[in-house]
Amino acid sequence: MHTEAEKNSAVISSDRVEGTAVFDRGGKNIGHVDHVLIEKRGGQATEAVLSVGGFLGMGVEKHCVPWS
Repeated sequence: MHTEAEKNSAVISSDRVEGTAVFDRGGKNIGHVDHVLIEKRGGQATEAVLSVGGFLGMGVEKHCVPWS
């Protein structure tokens, strides 16, 4: 069940972002959003940690990229 804030298009729940596929500029799937880093004071998302590569959980690399 979604709260009013989650229904508002100006905000999004973190569980809807985590696991989202990430594509390179050529349209190739390069991984997924593992988690999002949020400022303690301002509450703004600053970076996303991406899980890239690997097979069956082995060889996965995590890369931090700017949220913007």
